[in-house]
Formats: sequence, structure tokens, C-alpha cells
Amino acid sequence: MKSPLLGPFYMATLRAFLVGKTLVGMRVEDVLRGVEWLSAQSDVDPSRLSAQGTGPLGIVLLHAAVLDPRITSVSLDRTLVSYRNAIEEPVTRDLAQSVIPGVLRHYDLNDLVMAIAPRTVVVTDPIDAAGKSVDAGGFRRQYAWVFAADRKLHQADQLRIVEQPAPATKP
Repeated sequence: MKSPLLGPFYMATLRAFLVGKTLVGMRVEDVLRGVEWLSAQSDVDPSRLSAQGTGPLGIVLLHAAVLDPRITSVSLDRTLVSYRNAIEEPVTRDLAQSVIPGVLRHYDLNDLVMAIAPRTVVVTDPIDAAGKSVDAGGFRRQYAWVFAADRKLHQADQLRIVEQPAPATKP
């Protein structure tokens, strides 16, 4: 029986590693092929492509947007706040499909957000490596240098956080 902490893509991640790839990298390639296909369609304006990634697919989308400037804006929902958080969290959930071995030697997710600038990135309900929501204050602290650079180098508010309203409780 598989551990619920490893997530449903654990075996796919291991298989990708066996052939010298990562699941993130394979999915990024898929997104880039999709952007290529969409850009070739006569009824699509390739200068207005936006994309939304939920959960681990938000990490895929960040990588794809860095590689392809035709992705003009990015929306992330319930996406991991940072790889650093994943190594600092004592118990993680469903990280297998987001793993890139040695990634923190080179960059973290906030570096990808900065690399996308000045294109808009909207982050809704970011999560930590345990799957818990990170409040706007915690997100702003972890991305402080990105917000500061955004104000100095680009139009302000290219990086936005949208806080999810708390679910209504029944009386």
C-alpha cells in the first residue's frame, strides 16, 4: 500500500528518474508543446496566452513561463510556496511530483517568479509542504525580495496574492 504522504504520482516520478528525467520536466515539455500548438491556431491571439496551474502543476507552469514568453500571465492556485519550505518542513505531503533533484543549488520558486517579470503572476492560497495554507503575510515575507524588485524594476503589483475567503460555517 502506498503512503498518502507520497501522493498519487510517486511511482511516475520514480519511473521518470529511471530514464533520467523528472516529472516536472516532462510536464513542462507538454506545456511548451501546448503553447506552440495554440500559437499556431488561426483563432488564437498568441500575444494573449495566459495559464493557470493548480497545486504541483503551478510549479510546472512557472518553469514553462520562464522558458516561453508567449505565456503572458500566470495564475497559481494552492501551489507550493517554495522548495526551501519543502526541506524545512518535518513532514511533507504529495511532493514527489514536484521534485527536481538539486534544485535549491540553483534557484527556488521565487526566483522563477522574478524571472517571469514583468508578466503578471497571481497567487491564490499558496500552501506549504505539509499542504497547509500560507497566509498573505507569510507569503510576502518569503517573497520580500521579489516584491521589492517588482516595485523598483517593473510596474508595481505584477505579483499579486489573492487570499481565499474562509469557508462559511453552518450555525
